[in-house]
Amino acid sequence: MNEGIQQLGSARHSGPDLYTVMISSWEIEGCGPIPFPFAFVNGVFSPEVLAIAGSGAVPAMTILLMLLLRKKRWLPLNGLVFGLILASLALTAEHIFILVTVGLAVVLLAGVIYSRSILNIWEWGWVFVPAILLALGAGGVLTEVSIGLISRFSGAAVKSYGFTGFGFRWSPALKSAHFGCLEITKPGQLIVAFFEIGVVLLIGPVVTWWSWRRFKRGTRFIPGLSLAAFIGFLLPLVLIYTEHERDITRLTASALLIWLVLGWPLVWLVFQKGNQLMRIVITSGYTITIVNGVVLFAISLLSIPKPQFSYFVDVPDAFMGKRYWDNLEEAAQVFDPIAFRAVTLFGRGAGPASNSLYTHTPKWEALIKDPDPVEIARAGYSYIYIDKTWWRELQPKQRDKFDQLCVVEIEKLSMTDKDFRWLLDVRECR
Repeated sequence: MNEGIQQLGSARHSGPDLYTVMISSWEIEGCGPIPFPFAFVNGVFSPEVLAIAGSGAVPAMTILLMLLLRKKRWLPLNGLVFGLILASLALTAEHIFILVTVGLAVVLLAGVIYSRSILNIWEWGWVFVPAILLALGAGGVLTEVSIGLISRFSGAAVKSYGFTGFGFRWSPALKSAHFGCLEITKPGQLIVAFFEIGVVLLIGPVVTWWSWRRFKRGTRFIPGLSLAAFIGFLLPLVLIYTEHERDITRLTASALLIWLVLGWPLVWLVFQKGNQLMRIVITSGYTITIVNGVVLFAISLLSIPKPQFSYFVDVPDAFMGKRYWDNLEEAAQVFDPIAFRAVTLFGRGAGPASNSLYTHTPKWEALIKDPDPVEIARAGYSYIYIDKTWWRELQPKQRDKFDQLCVVEIEKLSMTDKDFRWLLDVRECR
């Protein structure tokens, strides 16, 4: 099963091969006093107990809310409200918004052909028009993409996000954030892929069949969601996203989430009406589905009494943050070799340090490599925050520049392990 598997990210740090990581701890930054066992984490469909970053569990709750509020026919006010809820997905999970919008559009067009009536499409206009307009103009990834497309056609030089770097693979494969591309044509990798997806995969065909029956009865939203899941599951099997390779797993996870939400009521009905054997099978599948979330949640509960610092915050940083959080003047900018650390510790800006989430400005990088308090002050900074790691990387001549009279030491915090932090005031150096 390990043959051909290319471990990525935290899986690579947790062990050299599949066997080792399955009996090892999950090596991640900021882990609690009791580490998570790697065997219970997932590179495709993570449990909701780990939905604690970004939009968290909001997309899942949005799908549930739309299912509760769906109607066969839309009045203007109902449609507008539903359109606002759908539009919120463009900010919390733009990939789900695209999948659901495309799925609904295809189902509506198929409904026109099937029923030979366009009345249903006009009613859905109350949903689609506000949703799409808000998705394109309210901010977020889709707004940035639309700006990029407009600038490209108009010839304006506007820097923006875009869906670049897509390609197709000839051999279908499931993308895992832990184990890379798992080719379904190779038996060993297919087994790993199935365990990464989980028992939820078995619900997919049932939901598809049930949605087709609902479609023939005139229902459109549930078949649209089902088609969105079907598209979201199939595309990553043949699609490559080279810009951020592991992000393609979000499509697979979204498909599995939709199947789980739509399929659970069906499974419950079968459980109620089924015989003893069927109930045992469903109970076993349910237990397998939730056991990783139960284990990770239990470990998280045990970690609550001992809060953990973020990976870029150490004990001396915590002390400095406690003393100076929100105590510097409001317009202050803090120069820090870890730009976002200054914002976290002092509640003040990090200045013109970054071009985007992933890249820093050339001027900021030059000042990090060859710092000069005068040049840093002229760049708009009021304070400099120095840690042991950065200070040790500087040459003696570079350190001497901090001995100028305009540099005022506000705090120098030293620890027993020779670690230290240094907060300097350079406002007079301008």
